Amino acid sequence: MIVQPAFFEHWKTMLLMDRLGDRSAPLYVIYLWAYCQTQKTAKLPHLTPVSLKIICRFTGDEKLLWDSLLECAFIEEKKGFIIVHDWEEWNRGLLNSWSNGGKGGRPQKPVGSMRVNPEAVPGEPASSKTKTKTKTSSPEEEGSGERTPPLPAVKSTGIPTHEEWTAGWARLHPEVPELEVERSWCHYESNGWKVGPNPVKKWIGCIGTWYGTWKERKGSGEFRYTAVKSLPPINPKFSLEAAAARTLKAMEEKEANEQNPAG
Repeated sequence: MIVQPAFFEHWKTMLLMDRLGDRSAPLYVIYLWAYCQTQKTAKLPHLTPVSLKIICRFTGDEKLLWDSLLECAFIEEKKGFIIVHDWEEWNRGLLNSWSNGGKGGRPQKPVGSMRVNPEAVPGEPASSKTKTKTKTSSPEEEGSGERTPPLPAVKSTGIPTHEEWTAGWARLHPEVPELEVERSWCHYESNGWKVGPNPVKKWIGCIGTWYGTWKERKGSGEFRYTAVKSLPPINPKFSLEAAAARTLKAMEEKEANEQNPAG
């Protein structure tokens, strides 16, 4: 789930705090977004004000919460369901990861024989320019008769799809862990595919930049990847509450400094 730093000072968030009279209003929205992530959709059918109150951990009047979220355009009411506004747009990278995961995940590297140079002309002696080099296969691969198809061609300009991004990594730097590939994808996706204020022109160059940074971090011992069968479940309640508490404290300190600039 992606929460932009500017979310807490967005006009919709400030308006929701005003309508509810509660400085914890951003936390209610984050709980709703976390629920969308568990359901893997922003369309929530048969949702009532009472169930919305429970999802958001709201302790006040359920109708007040429902009307306030509608007024602030955090939700949109349709016939038979509600839509959590803009959730799918902000989490497009996460949705693409789920979609590609159902298709088998990251493309695999090709195996078997792979020609490096053009084939020599029959009947002519092989020279240094026409000599071919082949990648030898293991006996198991030769006996099986199965070969992985080559990686799909990708364009290097514009905004890539998740499949193109992972295919680019597999072509250029197949030794990089899949976790690092996903990390790089989420970084550029959350930044709107910009480097500073400028939009990315050739995204294939972003892979080279990220790879260099990854090599530096790996060499310095900043992190190490270990193979695990499964990741432990994440406790969203703890992390969300902690983030909200820190943000609310910072906002209170900011308001106190503005009211008492001399202090």
